[in-house]
Amino acid sequence: MPIKPGEFENKMRQKFKFQTAKNHSDDHIWLELKLEGAPAVLTKLSRNGDELRDRLIGKIARQLRVKTSYLKEMVDCTKSQSEYYELVRNTPVRPFGT
Repeated sequence: MPIKPGEFENKMRQKFKFQTAKNHSDDHIWLELKLEGAPAVLTKLSRNGDELRDRLIGKIARQLRVKTSYLKEMVDCTKSQSEYYELVRNTPVRPFGT
């Protein structure tokens, strides 16, 4: 199921309180979430407006520290902000590339 990038960005900003990440290239939209007691969560979106397909959704899910199915539930509004924050705070950060 493809996700529209505008819908994804709006959900991340409005529901999950991601902010524009500073000090990154302008060729992508960089989003960052800083939670007390957890490392920052950072992801990026292309500015081209193409729908997010499964492969890219999987990459974004890893950056957000969730499974692909969980990310889709975040966008579909079946996962709450508090559920996601708890997951981020309580799940160890995996080493890069895994």
